[in-house]
Amino acid sequence: MDQRNYEAFRLRCEQLGVEQVRHNLASGIFGGQNAKAATAWLEEKDREAAAFASASQEAAARSHASAARDQAKAARTQAGAAVESNRLASEANEIASEANRIARAARDKAQTANNIATAAIAIALASTVLMAVIAIVQAARS
Repeated sequence: MDQRNYEAFRLRCEQLGVEQVRHNLASGIFGGQNAKAATAWLEEKDREAAAFASASQEAAARSHASAARDQAKAARTQAGAAVESNRLASEANEIASEANRIARAARDKAQTANNIATAAIAIALASTVLMAVIAIVQAARS
């Protein structure tokens, strides 16, 4: 088969497509030089398909690796945020504990002030009663 016929046959194979060329070759439609040319064309297409598949797999692997890096970065960011949240929660807990201590101290002081006021009222009442008794005794003597 000369170069011109070979190129024309390859063009015909391109038009038929891989599946139809395989079918024609298996069915014996292509014989002699055409069978050899069809086989060579199919081998070329198989190499192209393998190269494309390999490139696709490499691209997919790169994409998966990139996604894994992004996920790892997001996980590190979330872990950092969790650590910071924990630190802030601990700080808030310390502040709340201090506020509770201050509130208890204020309650104790208020209770002491209430006890003092109650004692002062009792003293004032006792003083008033004593003054009334003294006044009654003095009135009775006079």
